[in-house]
Amino acid sequence: MPPVVAAVAVGVAAGVAYGAAIGVLVGIGMVALQNSIKPEMPSVEENFGQSQTLTTQTLQARRGIYGESVVSGSMVGYGRTKRGKKDVHVVCITLAGHAIDSAELYEINGNPPHAGCEAHFYDGTQTEVSEHLLEHAENWTEEHVGYGVAYAVVFIPIDPDKMANGLQNVTFKVRGSKVYDPRKDSSVGGSGSHRADSPNTWEWSDNSILCALDYVRFKGFQKLSLSKFDIAHIAEQANICDEQVAYLDNNGATQFEKRFTANGNWSFDESPPSVLQRILTSCGGKPYRRGGKIYLQTASYHGLPTVTLTESDAAEIIKISPHRELRDRINLVRASFMDPRKRYEPTDAPVVKNSGYINSDGMELEEDLQLSFTKSSTMAQRLMKYHMERNRAGMRIEFPCKAKGLLAMAGQNVRVELPNEGIEKEFIVADWSFDRKKKVTNLVLEEESPALYSDDLTPTEGDLTPNTNLPDFNIPLPPESLAFELDAVSTHRQGYVTWTHPVPRAVSEYIVSIKKANTVVVVYSVVASSSVELRQDINGLDAGDYSVEIVAKNRFERMSAPAALAMQLQTPSAPISLGITPGNWEATSAPVLEGIGLGTVFEFAFGDVENVIGRGISIVQPGLKPDTEYTFLARTVNPLGKSGWIQETFRTTKNDEQISPWLQGIREELDAVDLVIDNISEWSPARDISEQFTAVFDDYQRESDNRATLEVAQDAGRTADGALEVVNGVKGAIDDPETGLGATFSMAQSAKTTADGTAESMTSIASGITGEEDEAKAILQMKAYLNEGGLAARAFLGTDAYGRTTGVIIGDDGVTRQIQFTAGSVGYTDGDGQLMIFYDLERGRYVFDGHMVARSGLFAGELQAATGTFSGTLNAVDGTFKGTLQAAKGTFAGDLEAAGGTFNGELNVKSAESGVRTEITNELYRVYGSNGVMRLRLGVWDDA
Repeated sequence: MPPVVAAVAVGVAAGVAYGAAIGVLVGIGMVALQNSIKPEMPSVEENFGQSQTLTTQTLQARRGIYGESVVSGSMVGYGRTKRGKKDVHVVCITLAGHAIDSAELYEINGNPPHAGCEAHFYDGTQTEVSEHLLEHAENWTEEHVGYGVAYAVVFIPIDPDKMANGLQNVTFKVRGSKVYDPRKDSSVGGSGSHRADSPNTWEWSDNSILCALDYVRFKGFQKLSLSKFDIAHIAEQANICDEQVAYLDNNGATQFEKRFTANGNWSFDESPPSVLQRILTSCGGKPYRRGGKIYLQTASYHGLPTVTLTESDAAEIIKISPHRELRDRINLVRASFMDPRKRYEPTDAPVVKNSGYINSDGMELEEDLQLSFTKSSTMAQRLMKYHMERNRAGMRIEFPCKAKGLLAMAGQNVRVELPNEGIEKEFIVADWSFDRKKKVTNLVLEEESPALYSDDLTPTEGDLTPNTNLPDFNIPLPPESLAFELDAVSTHRQGYVTWTHPVPRAVSEYIVSIKKANTVVVVYSVVASSSVELRQDINGLDAGDYSVEIVAKNRFERMSAPAALAMQLQTPSAPISLGITPGNWEATSAPVLEGIGLGTVFEFAFGDVENVIGRGISIVQPGLKPDTEYTFLARTVNPLGKSGWIQETFRTTKNDEQISPWLQGIREELDAVDLVIDNISEWSPARDISEQFTAVFDDYQRESDNRATLEVAQDAGRTADGALEVVNGVKGAIDDPETGLGATFSMAQSAKTTADGTAESMTSIASGITGEEDEAKAILQMKAYLNEGGLAARAFLGTDAYGRTTGVIIGDDGVTRQIQFTAGSVGYTDGDGQLMIFYDLERGRYVFDGHMVARSGLFAGELQAATGTFSGTLNAVDGTFKGTLQAAKGTFAGDLEAAGGTFNGELNVKSAESGVRTEITNELYRVYGSNGVMRLRLGVWDDA
């Protein structure tokens, strides 16, 4: 059976369970869906200013009216006429954006209409244009009928005595929309001719529930069918609104009025939820949805419960909030309403307050209500009293329910029986939701009682929702099970104090005091809670002897006796041993303390105290050399301080059993390289390199003259600039101890991601020969790069001897592709090594040995060719041709010198003078003059 959790007054905190399965929660985080009549909506003053002011804006939101209300509107038509000797204003003013029941002229410029004023009304059902406007209003046509819009045409004589500042405002008393009443519809169980979808059968009414029903059906988000509502419930709530209730007038005489009415207006540009809330404020109502239907509930008792919930129906923890928090309580209510006796202007209702609540709370806690659809002072006082009593019935229960919860729908009354908690009473389901994953119905319940809905205007004294017997001790019991724990790892606290309480639901706050030598050092306030462990962090204390005192405080500000705990804080002692375990390439330190060393860690340094390498229970220092002496340092650290440093010197081992497996791995990798090389024909240099390095590995342990070395690197980490870099590499070197000459070979791979997110990778192979002083004599390099800034690739093949670089760079960055040569000369050879084409750096030209074939070419400068065959078009500014020149077709500008030439095809020689040219073919020779007329023709004569 799930536990029950109770919340008592203030803040969320947690405690422990007591009894068999009952827990306690003191919290403010409860869902509190109060049946509020204080929605987010315009104040009465704002609504008055907007609705009773004449405007001249033709394009503005229309207005809706329920019950009876005084409104002005928008002047959409104007003209002038004469009656006798007086000029008369003729104005057309809109009243409502729907059909109305009736209207009358109320005031002009804030005064009763003066002599000669008259008004003609169009109730929104008109089908013809106003004859008055056709005759007098400017630009009024037969098209200006105003379908579905109620408006007035007013004739106002211009009287300087009555209207000294001209026409300022015109107001009307309007009986608004006719509404459907299911009680008068014989087709749904009522008695009468009303029909749900026939507006011509409806009647005017100021019944709050009928007005709300009309708004939801026709003027809200979308039109709804009558089947979306529980008609019997609507009729029942409408009867509650129409019931006559008694009250005493100012003379002490008994008077009667309807319990609730709705008389007000709204603008069509207001949000539908806000308008519905404003209408329901007139009856303290609230909408519910259950079983696919909409229910409109007045401020009245919701009926006897048909469902009883017990602990056995709970699917999870039941959370109880027995009291509303002080900041959410009210004991005095003010309200504004529209008073017909004061020209329908905003009026303050008499203040409603409860002296018993004020004495209990120790102060006045007030709230303002905006009752813009209420026009009766006594009706406003009933709503104010109901609102306060609903607020004071502060018990809330969050009840996660099993299958029975499906029967407890929103807006219905249920009975809750929790005898272990002293609860046997009625609650209303304020909110309902179903968790499909858990198959759990989550109910939010609020206290309910018929006494909350009394029609008496005097606030009720006493408990309106009895049958609750929650524990309410005058003096709470002291806390129990106090304990202190050091926290050596945390940087924000030295430790923490924990405790429990036998009856946490009776506690609202805990006071934790830390004392040293009977002097209070620091005081903490902890909000009571049972959902988490009761705990208080401790920090900022020096070493020494302390005491911790904790008292419990209840909602009546009563304190328990203190519960005390002695607490000793000491600085740590140094470790007695560093517990060093050395290896070939690393060493481990695990210091040992004398005693337990509660809440203690160690700080480590290597070499000297300035080189701090970390903090913890133990540490490993890598990257050491075999058979080498090093120094570890360590000291003890806890939240109270640090001990002195101690140090121990040790020597790393030189264990062949650790070296041999490492060398064997290198050999296996080189064997794999040999396997690849064996499959590549004519790559003897690579084979030789592999064999040479294998020999170096085999001779590693000899160390005869220490002149042959091998280095293997594998590393991954971040550089100083934040880059992430991974490197694999092999480097070998050998020296001649007599001559000082040396040779090196290296292979490297790297992948790097820079701090700005650019990725790079590189592969490099390099070999070199060095002299006696390690100066570079000759170097061969092959490198390939890949840069992912865009996507770019770069490869380099080069040599370096005597400080000069010869190489080839090949690059492609996605835009430009290039091959770059760095050398004294670049040439192409045939298969026999014969140089065929080379670039002469001294003369800056290409030299070709053999034939050059060009399909198309443009040559600027001097062109010399021993022989050449040109196919296509050849343009040459200047050229000297030695040998045979054959051209299928050519155009030559400038001087042409040729030792010999054969021309196949047509040769045209043109002059700069227009029309002058010579044409030579195999059969004819033609010469043309300046006018383009043939002057000479040689060859086979043919008249055709």
